[in-house]
Amino acid sequence: MQPEIDIGPLTLQTFGLCFALGFIAAGAVLAKRFTELGSPPDWAYELIFAGLVGGLIGAKLDFVIQNPGEPFFSGSGLVWFGGVVGGAIGVLAWAKWRGIHGWQIADIAAAPLALGYAIGRVGCQLSGDGDYGIPWDGPWAMSYPRGPCQRLKMFTRLPSTRR
Repeated sequence: MQPEIDIGPLTLQTFGLCFALGFIAAGAVLAKRFTELGSPPDWAYELIFAGLVGGLIGAKLDFVIQNPGEPFFSGSGLVWFGGVVGGAIGVLAWAKWRGIHGWQIADIAAAPLALGYAIGRVGCQLSGDGDYGIPWDGPWAMSYPRGPCQRLKMFTRLPSTRR
């Protein structure tokens, strides 16, 4: 785990770096794809921005709905499913505005979406407080001993599934 990188007086969060890198990498792949399709490569960054804004709003709204009383404007609290829905709405609205119809937008966005998601998940691993799921004691299991779920005791340990 390497949640932060200190460069002199500047502290960078590894999750934030990977978050940004995921969007930049997806934008680069999209720009190449739009060029191949004969569309302006600048559309890639419009699409990325629409997905970013929609995804952040959706992820934060989902968090606030699940955690009443939490402030909307804070540095934490993003829920993946809300981000997917919000990002999809943002991208579909952009596609309609640009006249891209039907499954064509899904075809254009599939590979960049997978790339951006993979880079973002690396950020979750680096920060050490993401990728929670059902506790498991299998050979590939990992734990975050100082992650927020352990600090807040949000999850309980399930019995082992091994026989």
